[in-house]
Amino acid sequence: MKNILIVEAEPHMAPVLQPVLEAYGFAVHIADRREAVVAHLERCLDQAVVINLENLKHEGLAIAGTVRALCPDLAIITLNTPATIDLSIQAMRMGVFDDLLMPLNVDQFIASIRRAVGAAAGTIAQPALKPAIPSRSEGDLS
Repeated sequence: MKNILIVEAEPHMAPVLQPVLEAYGFAVHIADRREAVVAHLERCLDQAVVINLENLKHEGLAIAGTVRALCPDLAIITLNTPATIDLSIQAMRMGVFDDLLMPLNVDQFIASIRRAVGAAAGTIAQPALKPAIPSRSEGDLS
């Protein structure tokens, strides 16, 4: 069974996401602060971490950095709202796998989780953050 860790300061999204993820065959664990995340990730048994930036704010970014330091190959997905899109931008610069805006589309969320689990397992490549820029010989950029 694939393990997913959900991190948020207050139980806002976890009670909603846990049954959805379990219905798709994932085991779900929940942490509410950095110490709990560190304790949970000691053996890096998870395939993805979902961090709710909406209620963790900058602490969520710090947690993403901690996750990256402890388990560098672990896929991180951040959840956020348009009101604090600056946190999403910072998270993407840190190298998170995906950033999803709330309210969540369940199909999009599950698709992102599946891609993240595949990336953590090395079965799929992480999507490029920027499209490749063609060289002058490949296209007319005059």
